[in-house]
Amino acid sequence: MKIEPIVIFNGGLCLENDPVVSMQSRGLMYGDGCFETLRTYDSYFLKWEERIERLSEGMEYLKLAVPFSSPYLKEAIQRLLRMNGKARDDAMVRIQCWRDGARGYYSASKKANWSVSVQAIPESSDQLSLHTSSVRAIPSVSLSRAVKLSNALNYVLAAKEANEHHYDDALMLTINGNVSEATSANMFWIKGNTVFTPSVECDLLPGIIRSMVIDVVRESGFSIQEGKFLLTDLLEADFAFATNSVKEILRVSSVDHRRFPERNAVYTFIKRAFENAKQEALAA
Repeated sequence: MKIEPIVIFNGGLCLENDPVVSMQSRGLMYGDGCFETLRTYDSYFLKWEERIERLSEGMEYLKLAVPFSSPYLKEAIQRLLRMNGKARDDAMVRIQCWRDGARGYYSASKKANWSVSVQAIPESSDQLSLHTSSVRAIPSVSLSRAVKLSNALNYVLAAKEANEHHYDDALMLTINGNVSEATSANMFWIKGNTVFTPSVECDLLPGIIRSMVIDVVRESGFSIQEGKFLLTDLLEADFAFATNSVKEILRVSSVDHRRFPERNAVYTFIKRAFENAKQEALAA
């Protein structure tokens, strides 16, 4: 018999499918909140403080009071992993925060409700096919792109469009036509011995793994260019890959009808160097 997962809700414990959120929840009605998704490694965390700092920045952006300390939350998640039988496995953790209050776009409330859930790492391929979506990335002048906000309808629509075209995910462009990101991953590509990635000016979420890869590339002696690039720049690359917190580094097999090779010496070196950097960070 399958055992229903246990989650944390406002510091207490309940079953994942128990109804605890009010129909008047601002998170439900408006997406008035933020979140953080991370991977655990046998109950260890990669770049924990950076992730909690980003979550806190998201709450500050929304003018919400942070309802937990970093040490308390870390210990609570480790306890939750044990309760769900995930203490010795790699797992995916989602920390969700949303404003307390009721109906109406304006709310003076700074109180945050919060929850934590854990689950196994989803089984998926180590490669990614991308469809260039007609849905554009939200400009940072409209919503901050430095934090993970709960309202993600543009990602939902882009992912749906990609699925309808039989691709794994969507590649999103800025409103000016520059490469931005995939719905759940940052983009990189290689041409010769140079690695390219869109800059933070391209309305993307600057991921933790993205930052680690950029550091690895620089320390490895390869050239890296962060900037504003057109789709044609990506399509003319020798190789492409993507990064996110759950799958870490994924080879991009194709973008639209452009297929990329399965192997690249620079990519192989970067993956090996990243794995070394990750192990050092987990051991610190």
